[in-house]
Amino acid sequence: MKATLALVLLVTLTASAYERLQGPTELLLNDKQKAFAGYTLFGVGSRTYLLDMEGRVVHIWPVGTNPHLFDNGNILDASKDDPSGFQGFKEVDWDGKTVWEFTEKRDGYAPHHDWTRITNKQLQAPTTLYIANKS
Repeated sequence: MKATLALVLLVTLTASAYERLQGPTELLLNDKQKAFAGYTLFGVGSRTYLLDMEGRVVHIWPVGTNPHLFDNGNILDASKDDPSGFQGFKEVDWDGKTVWEFTEKRDGYAPHHDWTRITNKQLQAPTTLYIANKS
C-alpha cells in the first residue's frame, strides 16, 4: 500500500514538473516597453532551455552546464561531468544529435567550465579554446 502511494506521488510530481516546462516558466513580469525583444538561453540539470519573451519553452537540448548557441542552432557545452571538474565538450544539433565531442585525455587536467569557439584561419576550421586546470 505504501509503495503504491509513493509511486502515485512520484508520477504526479514528475507529470507536474513536465507540465511546468511546457507552459510559462518562472516569468513573473514582462514589461514590453522596457524589455529587449529576444530569447533567454540557460542550462540547468543537463538540459539547455530556450525561452521566448512570455517565458514559454521554445526548445530543449540534452546538454546544460554553460551552453553557447551558434547561428546554425547547435549548442556547444561542457559535458562528461559537473562544471567543477568536467572532462570535455559536446556539440549537439537542433535535434539533440551529437555533431562533435572532445574529451580531455591528459592525466591530471580538467577543462574549466568557460571556453570560446574561434575560426582558426590556418586550419580553416572552428577551434575551441579553453583553460585546463591541473591537479
